[in-house]
Amino acid sequence: MRAAAGARHPRLAGIDAARGLALVGMIVINVGPVGSQSLLQRLYLLPYGRASVLFVVVACIGIDGANRPEPGRRSVTWSSPSMLLDARQRPVLVLGTPGGRQVPSTIANVVARWALHGQPLEIAVRAGRFYLTAGELRLETPQLAGAMGQMGYDVVVTDEVARPSYGSVQALAIDWGAGRVSSFADERRSAGFVVGRG
Repeated sequence: MRAAAGARHPRLAGIDAARGLALVGMIVINVGPVGSQSLLQRLYLLPYGRASVLFVVVACIGIDGANRPEPGRRSVTWSSPSMLLDARQRPVLVLGTPGGRQVPSTIANVVARWALHGQPLEIAVRAGRFYLTAGELRLETPQLAGAMGQMGYDVVVTDEVARPSYGSVQALAIDWGAGRVSSFADERRSAGFVVGRG
């Protein structure tokens, strides 16, 4: 017996459970408590890296749904995949990061350091990050706190235990002249992989 045209495939409970777990993990890492050493804070840090990896993997399983690629359609994602092109419209930098509202400033920070200041990818990804919200300039590290405070910013230095909230940039740089692809996996969260070294 053939399935009727347009009939949906049966759902797999394990995949639905993994999607649910990934979604809960992504919400937790984007809205959880920060700045304490409590048990709640330590539990909050458990999904870092793992939730985003699980989210990406299960989003691609059964692509009939919201992440089906179509011209002009946006996928359902919180990782902000981005690509820089050269003058010949070839990709030279591909990167993305989870991190909720901090994603735009994280991506912009890495792109500016790599593309405008010529920093190697590893240095650009490892560099300290910032986030401006509700009149506060949140800094990942304290090095610029004094200078930014003198410029009039209300500066908050993020507690070390909460620094994984600044995302986990995964990036590939393509050197067309040398025929080489290099990468760097951010160390702020677990589950990073590096390719192209050697």
